[in-house]
Amino acid sequence: MINQLFTILEIIEKSTDFLNKKGIPNPKCDSEWIISKVLKKERLQLYLDHNEILPKEKLTQIRKDIIARGQRVPLQHILGNVKFFECDLKVDERALIPRPETELFVETVSKRFHESFSGKFLDLGTGSGAIIISLCKIFSQANGIGYEKSKEAIQLAQENIVLNNLSNVQIEHFDWWDQKIDEKYDLIISNPPYLSLQEWESTEPEVREFDPKPALVSQEKGLADIFHIINSTKTNLKTGGILALEIGSSHSEKVIQKLNLLYKNTEIIKDLNYINRFTISWN
Repeated sequence: MINQLFTILEIIEKSTDFLNKKGIPNPKCDSEWIISKVLKKERLQLYLDHNEILPKEKLTQIRKDIIARGQRVPLQHILGNVKFFECDLKVDERALIPRPETELFVETVSKRFHESFSGKFLDLGTGSGAIIISLCKIFSQANGIGYEKSKEAIQLAQENIVLNNLSNVQIEHFDWWDQKIDEKYDLIISNPPYLSLQEWESTEPEVREFDPKPALVSQEKGLADIFHIINSTKTNLKTGGILALEIGSSHSEKVIQKLNLLYKNTEIIKDLNYINRFTISWN
């Protein structure tokens, strides 16, 4: 492939065929994204310039990235960034790749606050910083703190704060199993680990091999961290404050039972696949 001349369209076709044979779910789409990244062209522009002959160095980079994708390296890691709720986020193996479901989570929670809100948010297990950065970008007068156990993830989140030019967010090292929260917040939000070990073992290679396992797997069939957060955060919410959680697909009944013991009102919200995925509880 490297020693021949190819047009953009030919490379799209060859890359798509390669990824299809490797069992990649969306081979054409992934090929377009990778080629678009290397050529610094919008995906539509690839087809407008379909007869353009590619230089050798561009072919070499495309080939390298397509082979990586065929080895199930996540597309987002190859591209190096994602769009998340109008934020640009750097992504790599240091933290979970933000999911569309979590984007819906942020959107749903943000609707509970007025655009002029100037209170305090706390994100437990902030990872790449996607949730707290998004909230603090929406609510520019608010202040947000992201707590994270992984030092690698903290570094990534701090890079994303700089990337989004925010001054109302800070990231701190915190282990909720060993430390206690010492302030009160208007919102405590978390997308904690909620997969059982068995569920994690059955995930796609992109998740199982490249996402940090501690950010995904929790004891007690995925409920240990969720229950710990519920039990330990109520006193850190202001009156009328909100606890918002993303939970596992089989957890809603048990989580609602636990929340109803502590909170006066709880709402359960479905994700993009109509699965009970988010809880919002008022203190």
